[in-house]
Amino acid sequence: MGPNSFRIRQNVTCTGSDTAEPKMIESANVTEEWTSASRISLSELQLGKILGSGSFCKVRDVIGKRKSSFQCYQNIKRDGTHYVVKQLKNGLNVEDLAFGLEDLRNEADLLEKISHPNIIQIRGTAVKEENDSRFFIVLDLIEITLEQQIKNWEPIEYRKQRPWWKSFNYKHEMRALWNEKISTAYAISSAMHYLHEKNIIYRDLKPHNIGFNSRKKLKLYDFGMAKELEPNNRVGDNYIMTGLTGTMRYMSPEVFNEQPYNLSTDVYSFGILFWYICSLKTPFYQYSMDMIRNDVANGSTRPEICESWRKELGDLMRSCWDNDPSLRPSFLNILDALDKVKP
Repeated sequence: MGPNSFRIRQNVTCTGSDTAEPKMIESANVTEEWTSASRISLSELQLGKILGSGSFCKVRDVIGKRKSSFQCYQNIKRDGTHYVVKQLKNGLNVEDLAFGLEDLRNEADLLEKISHPNIIQIRGTAVKEENDSRFFIVLDLIEITLEQQIKNWEPIEYRKQRPWWKSFNYKHEMRALWNEKISTAYAISSAMHYLHEKNIIYRDLKPHNIGFNSRKKLKLYDFGMAKELEPNNRVGDNYIMTGLTGTMRYMSPEVFNEQPYNLSTDVYSFGILFWYICSLKTPFYQYSMDMIRNDVANGSTRPEICESWRKELGDLMRSCWDNDPSLRPSFLNILDALDKVKP
C-alpha cells in the first residue's frame, strides 16, 4: 500500500443523512487516494473521540470519510493506517484563537513542503472556506510518544537491581535496549538534519513531540513552533526571532535569554533529549524557572554523565549543549558520531 493511499474495510458505516441511524453495508474492496495535500471539508469526516489536547488544539480520531452528503461514511482504518484531525479547541478567547490559528496554519504550510521518513505526514487540510476556528489538518496517527516509550524502557533498565538469577538475560536485554536508544537518537537526528538542510528551525525538540506510528516508525511531529529562517532577520550568524520559545528544560541559553539565535539551538535541545534517552531520567527534574535561569541558562549546570556510558556518548552530549552555539556540532556531525557508537 502506497504512502498516499488507504484501503476501506468491506463493512462500512453508512448514514443517509446527518441524523439517520448508522447502517452497515457490504462493499467491495475500495482503494481511495488521499494525497498529501488534499483539501477537504470537515463535513466529509466522521470524527471519533478526542485523543489529546494542548494549549490551543485538540486531536481527534478519524473513523470515517465521505465525498458528499449523499455518500456513506466509509471506515478508513485498515492495515494499521490510522488518521487524526488536529483542530482548534472550543471556547478559546480571541487572543488564543489567533495564536492557535497561526500555529496550525504554520504547521500545515511547513508539512506540505517537506517529506522525510521520520517526519509526520500531512494528509489533508481544510478547504479555503474553513479559514477561521474551523480550520484543521489531517495527519497520520501517533500511537505512542517517545515520553511513553521511555517509560516502557524503564523496567528493562532497572532489572539490573534484581538478583542475578532473576536477570539471566539482562546483558542481552541491555544490549538490545541500547541499540534501540541509539537507533531512536539516530532517527531524530536524521529528521533534524533534513529540516536544517531546508533552513527550517524546529525550536521545540522534546519527547512529547516525537512518537511512533502503528508500524513502530519514529516520527517528529507538532510543527507549530517550527520556522523557515528568513534572510531579512539575519544578524551575523544568528537570526532575530522570538525568545523563550519551546520548553524550558530543553531550551538553549540564547533562546531563554531572548538573544538572537540560529539552527544550533535545536542541537542544544537534542543534547538534553539524548541524555534523557540514555538515562531515562527527566532532565533538570524539579528545577524552578529561576534555577534554570541562574544555573543552566546563565551558568554551567548540565545533566550528569553516567560513568558507565561509553566516552563517545558523553563527549557528544557535552558538545551539543555547549554554552557557545558556534562550538556545537551540526546534525550531520551527530549522525556520524552516532554511527560510530551503534552497539
